Amino acid sequence: MTTADFVEQLARQDIRLKVDGGNLRISAPQGAITPGLVNQITLRKPEIVQLLTDVAQQSSSDDPKTPIYIDLETRSACNLKRFGGRRYAQDPTTEILSVVAMLNDRVMVWMPLLSTPLPANEVWPQGFRLPRQVLSFAGPEIPAPLLACIAAGHPLCAHNALDFDALVWRAKGLPEPSAWIDTLPMAHAAGFPGKLDELGKRILGRGKDKEGSALIKKLSRANRDGVFRPLTRETAAALARYNVVDVLLLPQVLAAVDGCLEPDVFQLDQAVNQRGVVFDVDLARALFQVGAQDISEASLRVEQLSDGKITRHDLRRNRLFQQWLRSKGISLPNMKRSTIHELLQQSDLDDKVRQALESREIANRITTSKLDSAVISSDSDGRLRHLFVYHKAVTGRWAGRNVQPQNLPKPHKDLGDVSQLIDAVTDVARFRQLVPAGVKISDAISALIRPCFRAATGHMLCSADFAGIEARGVAWCADEHRQLTLFAEGGDNYCDLAQRIFGYPVTKANKRERNIGKVAVLGCGYGMGARKFAAKCVSDGVDLAAANTSAEAVVDHYRDTYQAVAGVKVHRNGRTWREGGLWKALEAAAKEATTCGSTTYAGKCTFFRDRDALVIELPSGRRQRYRNARVQDAVPGYCRDIGLPAKPKPTLFYDGPKSTDIQLYGGKLAENIVSGICRDLLVAAMLECEQVGLPVVLHVHDEIVIEVSVERSDEALRQLLCIMSTPPAWAPGFPIEVEGFSSARYFKTPPAGAAFLSARNGRILPVH
Repeated sequence: MTTADFVEQLARQDIRLKVDGGNLRISAPQGAITPGLVNQITLRKPEIVQLLTDVAQQSSSDDPKTPIYIDLETRSACNLKRFGGRRYAQDPTTEILSVVAMLNDRVMVWMPLLSTPLPANEVWPQGFRLPRQVLSFAGPEIPAPLLACIAAGHPLCAHNALDFDALVWRAKGLPEPSAWIDTLPMAHAAGFPGKLDELGKRILGRGKDKEGSALIKKLSRANRDGVFRPLTRETAAALARYNVVDVLLLPQVLAAVDGCLEPDVFQLDQAVNQRGVVFDVDLARALFQVGAQDISEASLRVEQLSDGKITRHDLRRNRLFQQWLRSKGISLPNMKRSTIHELLQQSDLDDKVRQALESREIANRITTSKLDSAVISSDSDGRLRHLFVYHKAVTGRWAGRNVQPQNLPKPHKDLGDVSQLIDAVTDVARFRQLVPAGVKISDAISALIRPCFRAATGHMLCSADFAGIEARGVAWCADEHRQLTLFAEGGDNYCDLAQRIFGYPVTKANKRERNIGKVAVLGCGYGMGARKFAAKCVSDGVDLAAANTSAEAVVDHYRDTYQAVAGVKVHRNGRTWREGGLWKALEAAAKEATTCGSTTYAGKCTFFRDRDALVIELPSGRRQRYRNARVQDAVPGYCRDIGLPAKPKPTLFYDGPKSTDIQLYGGKLAENIVSGICRDLLVAAMLECEQVGLPVVLHVHDEIVIEVSVERSDEALRQLLCIMSTPPAWAPGFPIEVEGFSSARYFKTPPAGAAFLSARNGRILPVH
C-alpha cells in the first residue's frame, strides 16, 4: 500500500493527520489508535509529512472557485437510454472504468479496476500539449490528491454532470464536492449543440476520438451471459487517452457557454424534475393487457386478409407489405404514416387493403412503449422524475424525456369523458363495450395515457393553460390593435376572423367556419402561405371546399385583417406586394445586426451581434442566440409556393444544433420570438408558484400543473389562475387569459363535475 493510500484509509476511519511546523498531529475517535497503527504511522512519518505538505501547497495555490474538470467512463448491464441516468447509476452492475480530473495544469488519471497505475506517457493523447503534471492512479480508492482538491472546496465540472456524472459519483459513495457545474444545459442556452463531440468541432475544430468511442462501446457491452470484456492494460491506456481528450475540451466549452444559464430557472427545473409526479402503474399495466389483446387480434386480421402472406411477425417488414400491396395494384414509395394516411383517404380503396392497413397501424402502434417507459422508470414511491430537459430548443422551451409528457396523445374527439373507461379497464369486455362506435381500441388506450399521471393520495392536480397565447403574442409584438382590443374585451379571435372570411356573423355555434378561423389564426401568424395552409387543413380534417372558400382566400383575409403583422398590400405597375408589418421588421433588424454589427430594434426585441452569433434580447431580458449567423444568397422557399422565378436573394442562415444552414426569415423569427416570450411568461408564473407554495409537478407547452391537498385545491386553482393571468412587469399590456380546473388525474379537458374557471389580468372571470 502506498503512503497516499494509507493516509486515505486513515481518513475513511475518521483518523485525521495534520502537519504543524514539521510535526505530525493526529486526531481520532476514542479507541481508534492502536499500538500497531502507531508503529505504522511512525515508520511512514517522513513520507506522510512530505505527502501532506505537497497536497496542502497544491491546494492553497489554487482558487477554491476554480473547477476541477472531470469525466467518467463507465459500463453496466443497465441500458442507459432506456432506464435513464438515475437507474443506471444505482444498478449494481455499474462500474467506473476510468476517471480523468484536471485542475489548472495538473491532470489526474484514475483507473479503479486496475491494480497498478499506467505510466503517464501512456495515458496522454498525441497532439495535445503535455501539462505541468500528469498523475496516474489505480485501485478502488479515490486518489489522495483528488480527494484533497475536493476537500479544499473546488467544484466539479462535467458535461451532463447532473444527469450522469454526479449520479454515478454519488452512487459509488465518492466525496460530494462543494458544487457540480454542468456545461450541457449551458450549451443549450448558448445556442450550441448538446453533444460534446459536436461542441468540440464547433468551438475547437476537433471533436471526440472516434477510435475511443468505438472502444468504450466494446468495453461497456456485456455478452449474453452478462460478462464484460476484460480491461487489459492496453485497452485501459486507450480508454484513458479518450477520457483525457474529453476533459481537455471542457475548459474551452465552459469558457464559451458560461453566463448563458438562468440560475433561478435552472434551479426551478431541477426542483420540478426532482419532485416528479405520481404515475398510476396499475392502470398502465391494465392498459397493457387491453392493448396486447387488441394488437393480437389486429395481427391475426392482417394475416387473414393477406391470405397468410403477411404473418404477425412480418408487420414491420415494409418491403414485404409493399410487395403485397403491389399484388393488389397499389404502389407506394414508402410505408410512412403520412403516406398510408393519404392512401386511406381514397374512397375507392379495396376494402381488404383498407382493413389490412388499418390493422397494421393498430399492431404497430407505439402507444404502449410510453407506458412501458413510465412503468420501468417509476420510483419506489410511485413518482416519475426527471421528465424535462431544460432549454432544449433555441426558443428556450423544454423538451420531454423518457415518457415525453410534451407529446402525449390527444383524446379522440368522440370519446368524451374517459372516466368510465378508467373504471372498466380491468374488464376487457366491458372496456370494449364502452368505447364508442367509430373509435379504435388503440385510440381509447392512447387517451388513457394522460390520466395515468395523477395526484398523490389526499391531493389534487390543478391544471391551468394559457388560452391562445401565441396568437396573443403575435398581436402584442406587432401592436396589432384590432386583435389586442378584441382579446382585452374577451372576444373570440377565431369567430372574428371567420366573420371577415365568410362575410356574415360567426359564433361558436358555426363550428365549421370558426374552425377555419382558428386554423388561420394559429397558423398564419408566422407567415404560412396558401400551400402549407391547405396541407394543414387536410391534416386537421378541415374541408375548405365544403365551406365554399380556398386556402388562398383565407390567407389573404388573415393578412388583410392584421396588417400590423403581415404588412399593407400595395398595387403598383401591375405588381402586388406588402410593405411594413412585423415579419418584415424582424427580418430587416436581424439582417442589419448580422451584417453591420449594429444594434437594432423590432417587435419589442433588441437585435445585436456577439462574435459569430446573432443575439435577440427578448422583452424579459433573456437572449436567444443563433450561432454562425450569416447572410448569403439563396432562393426563398416561397418562390416555389407562389410561382415566382427561382431568383436568389440575400437570406439569413444560422447553424442549428443538428445541422447547418437553417434559414431565418420574418415569419420564422416571429415564431421563435413569440414562442420564447410565451415560454418566459410560463417561467415567470412557475417561479411565482414556487415562491407562494404551489409546487409545480408538470409543465407542458403553455400549461402548468400543480399538486396540492384536496382541502386546498379550490383556493390553489384560483391562485394559480390569477398568477398566470397577471402579465409580468416586462410585458405590460400583454392580453393574457388562462383556463383551468382541478382533478385527481391529469386530463386534457375537465372531467364530469370539475369546475372550469377562467382568469384575465389577475382576476377570476364569472362562470357562465
